[in-house]
Amino acid sequence: MPPSLLPPRGTRLSEDLAQLGDAAEEGPLTMNRLLRAARGRGFPALLAILTLPFIIPLPLPGLSTPFGIAIALFGLRLAILRRPLLPRWLLRRKIPPVVARALLHRGVPIIRRAERWLYPRLLPLSRWPPFRSITGLAVASCGFVLALPVPIPFSNTLPALGALLLALGAMEEDGLFLLLGWVLSLAAWIALAVLCWMGKIGLHHLLL
Repeated sequence: MPPSLLPPRGTRLSEDLAQLGDAAEEGPLTMNRLLRAARGRGFPALLAILTLPFIIPLPLPGLSTPFGIAIALFGLRLAILRRPLLPRWLLRRKIPPVVARALLHRGVPIIRRAERWLYPRLLPLSRWPPFRSITGLAVASCGFVLALPVPIPFSNTLPALGALLLALGAMEEDGLFLLLGWVLSLAAWIALAVLCWMGKIGLHHLLL
C-alpha cells in the first residue's frame, strides 16, 4: 500500500516554520532539523521549504544544486510510490544562519497566504496511485531544472512555484493545487527549451 502523504492535523506549517525561524538565530540549521520541524508532515513540508529560496529569491552559494537534487530525489521516490528519503550527506548539509533566517522569515508569509486557499478537494488526484506517480514525476522534473546551474534571472521561478504547489497540494490533499503544479512544471520545461533554443541561436550568430 503506498504511504499516505496526508499530514496529521494540528498547527499549520507556517506556524511551525515561524517557531523554527526563532531557533535559527542560535546557529546553522541542517536539512535534518528542517525535516524534524515538519512534525510528521515529512515530504510535503520539507519539499515546500526547499522551494522557498528559489521563489524569494535568496543567495544560495553551494546550496542551490543540493536543494534541487533533494527535490528531484523526493519526486523520483514518490513517482514509484515509495516513501521519500534523503541521503545522509544531504540531511547533514548545513544552511548558514543568515540564509536560514531569511528563508524562514520571508518564506512564512508565502506559506501563510497559500494556506488560506488550501483544503481537501478533487481527492482522486491526490489519492489515486497513477496520479500520485504523475505528481512525483512533476516534482522530479522541477527539481532537475532547479539543480541546473543556469545563471539567468528568474529562470528558477516557474519550477520552484510548481514544486511548491505540488508540495502544498500533497500536504492537504488539494487536487486543484496539484493540477496547477503539473501545469507549472510543464511550463518550466517549455521555458527551459526556449532558453536553450535562444542560446543556440545567439551562439550561432556570434560564431558567424
